[in-house]
Amino acid sequence: MELLKKYILANREKFEEEPGKGHQARFEKRLKEVNGGGKKIYLAKQLLKVAAVTLLIVLSSLWTLEKIIKNKQTESYAINNLPPEIKEARAYYVSEVNKKYDQISHSSLFHDSIQKELVLQELTDMDSVSKSLQNDLQTSADDERVVNALIEHYRLKLDIMNQILNNLEDIKTNHKQTDHEKSKI
Repeated sequence: MELLKKYILANREKFEEEPGKGHQARFEKRLKEVNGGGKKIYLAKQLLKVAAVTLLIVLSSLWTLEKIIKNKQTESYAINNLPPEIKEARAYYVSEVNKKYDQISHSSLFHDSIQKELVLQELTDMDSVSKSLQNDLQTSADDERVVNALIEHYRLKLDIMNQILNNLEDIKTNHKQTDHEKSKI
């Protein structure tokens, strides 16, 4: 270390001089020669990252799609193995529930959108019970208790939806009567 210090002090003028003309260009040329493939390597790394992410997305999508298709096939298999009268009852209730859901979701009689969202969310939450019962039905299609519970669930949901629609109709009627009374005054 001492030798280096002595050398620098002895040659101080050389270290303070500006580099010769064209030094910058020569330096950049040598740097490019050494690192000439730098841009290519950078692009290759970026493409590899993009390819990895794309592959991950495609594989996860395929896995999800496979699970959904298997679930639908298993569900339809369990439903197809039900006795005809139960299939008919299930089809009736599913159809009626869907009609009532459409009526409720398209109703403009709610006081505010938050109230409507809450009602629709509660109805959607009831569907999780239905899905659970259908999963039970897949594992034990011969168990009448599961079939009866599923039908009873549909009846209950339909009754609740009818009550909601009746209440909305009452609100509409009361609102019209109030408007009519105000117009008389």
